[in-house]
Amino acid sequence: TTSRVSSISSGINAEYGDPKQDLSRGEMVGGFNFGSTIVLMFEAPKSFTFNLETDRTIRLGNPLGEIPATDSDGENPVLEDFRDTLDAVEETLDVVEETLDVVVKTLAEPTEQLIKLGDDVIEQIIDNTETERGAEKAA
Repeated sequence: TTSRVSSISSGINAEYGDPKQDLSRGEMVGGFNFGSTIVLMFEAPKSFTFNLETDRTIRLGNPLGEIPATDSDGENPVLEDFRDTLDAVEETLDVVEETLDVVVKTLAEPTEQLIKLGDDVIEQIIDNTETERGAEKAA
């Protein structure tokens, strides 16, 4: 086996390169040799069950457990989590829509005032032009 050198103090891993690089989901970022202990922490649905056995070799990409298609109530827990997320997104979109309505109304009022002012200026120019033409005809 090749030895993997890692320096915690410098943050550089000799085999895997710069730890600050962008990684894809599920991409390998390190490794263990000689029976190292792995501490696994993650948030899982209540229905998640581990499928681990004593002395079983676990390799990269092997599943550690499963989420059943349905729980004891006949519901799909992943689908329920997804629905909760969709509800939260829908509520956020409602707030965004309300905020945009306020912004549009706020921007529309000055625009209407500018249009009115522009109409008044054009009307004044027309009146002045007609007055000048009338004065020229009289002269």
